[in-house]
Amino acid sequence: MKKKIERINSSLLQDSGLAVTTRLRNIAYYHAVTDCFAVYLNFIKLLAFIVPLISAIVALLSFLVYLEFSRKPVLIAIYFLALGLGAVWYLIAHRKKYDRKHEDYRAFAESFRVQFYLSIIKQGVNVYEYSLQKNRVALEWRVYALRAALLKSGKGENVSAVHAS
Repeated sequence: MKKKIERINSSLLQDSGLAVTTRLRNIAYYHAVTDCFAVYLNFIKLLAFIVPLISAIVALLSFLVYLEFSRKPVLIAIYFLALGLGAVWYLIAHRKKYDRKHEDYRAFAESFRVQFYLSIIKQGVNVYEYSLQKNRVALEWRVYALRAALLKSGKGENVSAVHAS
């Protein structure tokens, strides 16, 4: 994971082709970390779909083998275990909201990428001032995280003037 973060970080910095300040380096690093986390959550979201599907197929096959070939109780046990595993896996994934987290962190990573290029083009423009005009309450945590990251990256004078709407 560390190598992937470094690769994304260096590719973003090399694509800019400009002199890299500490602020740009920090924003590129935050983008790399959130992008890697979004990819990880996408993998978990995919597993949340595939594991119940595979367990349903195993359950179906064990039930068909039970009906057609042998009436062994172990096949019915496999049937119920596979159905139970799929249901538990789906409920855990649904409760932890992996699909929502993936979308949030993907948008978060894109916000850092946009902030990186806005910092190159125009000093003093912050991406959180333009994001989340709709559904502000549900995703307001991203605005706070972006503000905190920009404060930490050394751009404190414009960040303290908080966009109040």
